[in-house]
Amino acid sequence: SSTYEKIGLTEVVLQYGSGDAWGDWIQESVCLSTTSACDGLFCNQVCVNNMNMLGINGQSAGLQGLVSDGLMGLSPVTIGDHRPDLFIPRAYDQGVIDEKVFSLNFAGDYEVSYITIGGYDAEEFAVEDVTWHDNVGRYFWAVNLDEVRYGEGPNEKVYTGEDFKTQAVVD
Repeated sequence: SSTYEKIGLTEVVLQYGSGDAWGDWIQESVCLSTTSACDGLFCNQVCVNNMNMLGINGQSAGLQGLVSDGLMGLSPVTIGDHRPDLFIPRAYDQGVIDEKVFSLNFAGDYEVSYITIGGYDAEEFAVEDVTWHDNVGRYFWAVNLDEVRYGEGPNEKVYTGEDFKTQAVVD
């Protein structure tokens, strides 16, 4: 593309899950948009200019099963290397989105999953008022829990009370 610029001199290795990917530090304009029929407020293309990221040249066997066109990190903060930009804060800083939020709709077998950048559709996601929770994770999305309950009948386990303090990672 006409906006592509290689900004690093050496190849970089990124460890992700069970494998590695390697490539060059680049700066590029990135646009996310839907390819399916869409109507409503959150169907607009979201573009970020001069985004620093890793342009992937190859990957190890541990990532060969990953079927995708790319990997978009949605961490609340930069972890480790501070050279790559985070898409959502960059879009917010450039005035492309009004809020630093995203929402995910994980569809069933015969529906289309999608992500909304910069907001959420309350009519789509909420059957009642939305309850907001602070992110308590430093490097990932996490919330505090007041209670954990699992099992049924005599096998039911409930963890709660003043001494119960735990978090759930939302990933």
